Amino acid sequence: MLDEAMGEVEETSADIVPASLNSRPDTELLAKIERARVQAALKRLPQNMREIVVLREFEELSYQEISEVVGVPVGTVMSRLSRARAQLKALLIDNEDGVRRNEM
Repeated sequence: MLDEAMGEVEETSADIVPASLNSRPDTELLAKIERARVQAALKRLPQNMREIVVLREFEELSYQEISEVVGVPVGTVMSRLSRARAQLKALLIDNEDGVRRNEM
C-alpha cells in the first residue's frame, strides 16, 4: 500500500500548485523542483513516519483510519505525524541552506 501511495505522491503533488500558475514554464519548473525536494525528504524519513505522512497528506486518511491501517493507537499516529512533519521541515530547510551555500 505504501509503495502505491508513494507513486501517487508524484501525481498528486502536482496539485499543490494552482492550475493558473502551471501555465508559465518557469513556474512549472519551480513546482517540479519543489516536488522533487519533498519526495527526496520523504524518502529520508524512517519508514514508520513516512508511511503515516503519506497516508495522512496524500491519501487523506483520518487519524482513526491510519491507526487501523498501521495497527497502532491514534495517539501514536498523532505523535509520529508531528515528529515526521518536524523532521521534514528540518530536512527541507537543510537542503535549501545547502543549495544556497553551493550557489555562493
